[in-house]
Amino acid sequence: MTTPFLELARHHIDIVSPDETKLIRPADMTFESPIWLARGHYDVRSFGAYSYVGEDALIMATDRIGRYCSIARRLTVGESEHPTGYLSTSPMFYTTRYWKRHPETMSFYRHQAGTIKKAADVFRLEGSNEGRNTIGNDVWIGEGVFIRRGCKIGDGAIIASRAVITRDVPPYAVVGGTPARIIKYRFAPDVIARLQALCWWDYDIRNIDELDWTNVEATLSRLETLKASGKLTPFTPDIITWKDVT
Repeated sequence: MTTPFLELARHHIDIVSPDETKLIRPADMTFESPIWLARGHYDVRSFGAYSYVGEDALIMATDRIGRYCSIARRLTVGESEHPTGYLSTSPMFYTTRYWKRHPETMSFYRHQAGTIKKAADVFRLEGSNEGRNTIGNDVWIGEGVFIRRGCKIGDGAIIASRAVITRDVPPYAVVGGTPARIIKYRFAPDVIARLQALCWWDYDIRNIDELDWTNVEATLSRLETLKASGKLTPFTPDIITWKDVT
């Protein structure tokens, strides 16, 4: 008997431990082939080709993980926020989701329905729990990183192990610490500008002869020349949806 995970594997969408993996709202997900996902919880609308995620990831409220991303174990992204300006940060005061079988709490919910709704509406309008995350292309995230809800990780960024990300990370920045700060940039500003203009991950570079990617500036020059002459082929990986495998 086939399963959606087996069908995904036939398209080179490798989910290593499907019995220990939860895809949240899979009907909204798209996968570019190939990718590799270890066990974890994934609320990600789009996965880019040639990206992998290590074990025990909890990735919530994320619009996209870009192409060529290297993500180590135990990443946490987009966990729920709580209001900080109310009498309490407890969800008891802005949602009726919890403790529905507890009589005294249900009585509280009934008597305070108007205030609970108002608190929920104010919290939603503040937006701290409504933000979505994005992880760009060619991003390397070390082991045990925490990324707060609503943060954008720029293309080419590197996040050191155990970092706590509380704000957006610029393209090609190397960040680390608690909370994270910029340690340096991977390349000089002019090289970063060229990389951002080129967006090399949008092109199929797999069959370009004598492309020495260990020499970034030489590779950039070669790709820029090919792009200017119209000889750089767009990368069009297979795109698989949940509907395709169910």
